[in-house]
Amino acid sequence: MEITISLDGTLHDFMINRKQKVSDTLQILEESAVFRMENDMEYKVFSERKKEWIDTTVTYEQAGIFTGDILKLEGVAKDETEV
Repeated sequence: MEITISLDGTLHDFMINRKQKVSDTLQILEESAVFRMENDMEYKVFSERKKEWIDTTVTYEQAGIFTGDILKLEGVAKDETEV
């Protein structure tokens, strides 16, 4: 399926397997430097169609994400107290 991912106003289209976990995509994006993702940030995913935050531990299929959906990444500072 094809989805659009947005970070800081930058949009990119990606072909994603519906059975892939959302967190796996975030890891790939970070490693490939497609987006400028800060190491001290954790990223939440917001579905523009569903108007809700997506659980990144599930697959796109489980999250109800479909072809054409736009997902917005939002960085939040990591809690330094977490181990």
